Amino acid sequence: MRASYWQTLVFTILLIGALVIGGLWYKPEASVGYILICVILLGTTIAILSVRDILSTSTWSLADALTEQIVATVDDPKNPGQKITQTVSKSSMSRLIAMMGMMSILILYVSIGCACVWSLTQTGKFPDSALQGAAFLTSGVSLFVPYIANKATSA
Repeated sequence: MRASYWQTLVFTILLIGALVIGGLWYKPEASVGYILICVILLGTTIAILSVRDILSTSTWSLADALTEQIVATVDDPKNPGQKITQTVSKSSMSRLIAMMGMMSILILYVSIGCACVWSLTQTGKFPDSALQGAAFLTSGVSLFVPYIANKATSA
């Protein structure tokens, strides 16, 4: 078996163990919060680790995903005055920014979601500042503007 399988298994067991201990340690009202947060964190963790496992066994490459194919025209050394058209892979900063932004937004969504679930289970109401948090998260779409602009200019 691969090392990533064992790392995933150990991480998942530790996460489940910590959340079960937290759920049993406190009064029932807090336990509901722990159970709901456990579902959120385990679901997110399992989804990320499943994608990681699937991608590690395929021919997909992150380096290839972060590059884009461009057509370059160069002078032909054998035939002066002639041009050669070649397709070249070039790293894409906009794709890198989009990937990092997506990871940051995912962490923010899960964190704010856990805080809202905790507040809901402890106070019985959704936090008033959640709408401001939703506006902040919606503004995170601006991280993808360079990628969209790059695609629009190359189309």
